[in-house]
Amino acid sequence: MRNLEPEQKKEIIQKNLDSIGVLNSSFMGGVFFVKVSDEKTFEKDFMKNLSSSMVSYLESKNLNPQSHNRGLTYSMVNKGNDFTINF
Repeated sequence: MRNLEPEQKKEIIQKNLDSIGVLNSSFMGGVFFVKVSDEKTFEKDFMKNLSSSMVSYLESKNLNPQSHNRGLTYSMVNKGNDFTINF
């Protein structure tokens, strides 16, 4: 199994954020800053869609999803509708 590189993880999280639609997101120093309209919906959709975003990303790069460790460790801090996502 091959592990995902930090740049790949960043692209996967960005792809996931794009797929669920957020009000605003930015990336700086290994951290995503995200503004959402509904915090509960965002958390649920983020977790639910992460796996499919990961497979879609790997396939788009012509990488076999089965040959990669698809574990992605992240932490999420919520302050109202503002989230920070560290990975």
